[in-house]
Amino acid sequence: MKTVRFFFRKEGSTVYISHLDTTRFLSRVIKRSGIPVWYTEGFNPHIYLTFAQPLPLGCGSVCESFDLRITDDNADPADLARRLNEASSPDLPIFAAGEATFAPADIFYSAYRFTFTTSDPEGLTEQIQAFLARKSVPAEKKTKRGTKAIDIAILSSDPKISVEPDGVILEILLSSGVEDTLSPILYRSILGEACGIQPECGRILRTAMLNQSKTILTPVL
Repeated sequence: MKTVRFFFRKEGSTVYISHLDTTRFLSRVIKRSGIPVWYTEGFNPHIYLTFAQPLPLGCGSVCESFDLRITDDNADPADLARRLNEASSPDLPIFAAGEATFAPADIFYSAYRFTFTTSDPEGLTEQIQAFLARKSVPAEKKTKRGTKAIDIAILSSDPKISVEPDGVILEILLSSGVEDTLSPILYRSILGEACGIQPECGRILRTAMLNQSKTILTPVL
């Protein structure tokens, strides 16, 4: 038995599927594909999927991954990926498969690309730059134990702003560690309130996951 890591993109309509429903969908895809996957033992055997970092609802990604235990040690990861793609949706394509080279605990940052549509790109760029220049941006995030005070300025880094035909682009690293995780949804909300950006005007795409040294762990497309 061996563990194989599959990397997939989440785009199109699948952006609006929750993490739980994504797990259910992939489980059905795996069953349809007929690949030699390991099932848990006990009264209710099921496929055991492990995700590196759950993606919030409404966010797209080009670097998601899940691990599967395969019962055939000689199975070719590329062939397994091909069989999964044949049983999956075009909006959730698997683009790479191989050995699991990092653990979820190794992830400290996620790289996000925010795209804001606007009729005044220069004005919005200035507003975003002013927001990024703030040394402290207090906020509250919801946790299982209630609410927690955080500072968005401390939990974000390495911003880059550009103007493209799609709108104003903000590329930034957000903390994704076990203790300090900053949701891109919360970040867009706080930024939107400060800059007058409506939620429907901001698309979110996760582009990479990085370790504590800010070295990219995931494949770069």
